[in-house]
Amino acid sequence: MFIALFAFIFQVAVAREAGLGAGSRLDDVEIKITADGIALPVVTKSWTLPEGRTSAGPDGKTVYAASLGSARVAHGGGSFEFVPKVTITTDASGKQVIGLSMDFDNRASGMFASPKTQFDTVITWKAGGVTYEVDNQVYTSCMDGETPVTLWDGQVAPIAELAPGEFVFNPVTGEALEIAAIIRGPEPGPLVDVSWGGGTVRFSLEHPVLTSHGLVRAADVERGVQLRTVAGWVTVIDVSTLPAPPGQRVYNLRFARDSGPDEHYFLARGIVVGDYLLQAQLSR
Repeated sequence: MFIALFAFIFQVAVAREAGLGAGSRLDDVEIKITADGIALPVVTKSWTLPEGRTSAGPDGKTVYAASLGSARVAHGGGSFEFVPKVTITTDASGKQVIGLSMDFDNRASGMFASPKTQFDTVITWKAGGVTYEVDNQVYTSCMDGETPVTLWDGQVAPIAELAPGEFVFNPVTGEALEIAAIIRGPEPGPLVDVSWGGGTVRFSLEHPVLTSHGLVRAADVERGVQLRTVAGWVTVIDVSTLPAPPGQRVYNLRFARDSGPDEHYFLARGIVVGDYLLQAQLSR
């Protein structure tokens, strides 16, 4: 299992009428990054929020999510890329919760070239005249970035485009699961294509898949095994292993709630799969 870098987002509630969204400004975003214990020069940027995606959450909430322009940090003869993501959750009363997180691409150069490079960040930014601060943590992680994931309101979006604060549909409990973080990182090993009559999903070997034999690694899925969907079970008709191309990246999700194993399932191209926590349990 590789080390994937992602941002755990701490969100701040704003007691105000809804007003922030596409077209709003995030000013003086100050990003303080520590990589392997080395403090890097502070990066300061400002953004106008793009159109992004708006989806429905539970209890009358709406969630605006967007990726901002990427930036590259250089230090000590090396560099890496980070991609900010913003979410703005508005409840039925108009109260907003604003979140800012970072994805890091640690397939980089110089001192950042190791897949095991660890990043910690503190981000401060201003929105609507208020200053906020969030911390970003690092976790271990996995799925091809184009894999479609079903949101709570039925929309489908590639996993690489999801953002913390959005809600996905849990097909096991029938409830909404809030995304706490998007796990993104390099995968130097092979991937596996699992196919059935309705499509194909490309996994890392360790990704958890719910089958008629229980939860198993994608590497252990065989032809003839059944996969769970919302409508019932489908039969695997082909499994093939693919060599890793240069720069290959994979993705997973971490959810805000953890009250039991059933809280860690989502739909990937219509089949039931597990999140990073279930992946870690299987790996152990």
